[in-house]
Amino acid sequence: MRMKTTLPASIEGQNNDRLLMKNEYIGDDGLIHCSICHEAKEKRITDDSIARRLKTIPLQCACERKMRKAEAEQRIADEHQRTVSRLRSVCFQAPFMHTWTFENSKYDSEQLTVAKNYVEKWEYYQQHNSGLLFWGGVGTGKSYLAACIANALIEQEKSVRMITPADILNQKKENVLECIQELNSSSLLILDDLGTERNSSYGMEIVSKVIDARVNTNKPMILTTNLPYDEILHAPDTDHERIYSRIRGVTVPVKFSGPDLRDNLRREHLQQMKNHLQEEAFLNERNDKSPDSPKDDTDHS
Repeated sequence: MRMKTTLPASIEGQNNDRLLMKNEYIGDDGLIHCSICHEAKEKRITDDSIARRLKTIPLQCACERKMRKAEAEQRIADEHQRTVSRLRSVCFQAPFMHTWTFENSKYDSEQLTVAKNYVEKWEYYQQHNSGLLFWGGVGTGKSYLAACIANALIEQEKSVRMITPADILNQKKENVLECIQELNSSSLLILDDLGTERNSSYGMEIVSKVIDARVNTNKPMILTTNLPYDEILHAPDTDHERIYSRIRGVTVPVKFSGPDLRDNLRREHLQQMKNHLQEEAFLNERNDKSPDSPKDDTDHS
């Protein structure tokens, strides 16, 4: 709400009736000032008329500039978060993979370093169509680290798709080519669990088309597989060799080994459940033995 004040008569050529907002005052220069930062909120300029009259125009004080800057930064942050959420929903089939990030990783390893370096030097690898082949036993963290890469690039607002051959093959046949084109539009494609299609000639044909589309357009990809790398090097037949030779030409193999991390997580979860259930049982037993517990006076005779 503005308050009316009167300027000294010595301020010539100005309208002495002024309206002040909260946290405003009239300075010795006759201009409105902010009572918080004490900067002037207006200034006098000479107009373009023949008479060259003075007129007053509004200014933003430091407080207002800070507020406007914070509002602009918040708008940018909100828009970024909307973009990231949209890219994640497109990238992943399962929402829980949104939380598979480097920050949430509990395991430090050479493979983790490789994955972080790939993100850090993404522009170089993208320019040179260089990808990764994560290979090794079941549950060794291949898909997790691939998703970490995806989430890190999505935070940079890069388009990524992570999909399994089974997800592609589950498409209706008339939609498969459209699906491949859509996958090829992403900056990075992560083909998870390569090898599950190898016992199907149709499956191999589709996977071959997906890989060909990426290679022919110079777009990088990351693949994960439980297949031994020796099989990638020495394919059992010509059809497999056609696929594997293309993969070898555009990816760096990264070996994953060690215990099944999923088994470890399951054991930890089961132990937590067991501890919780035992604690609940102990508390219930104590409550049953408490002298304040209600007694059952029902006659069961």
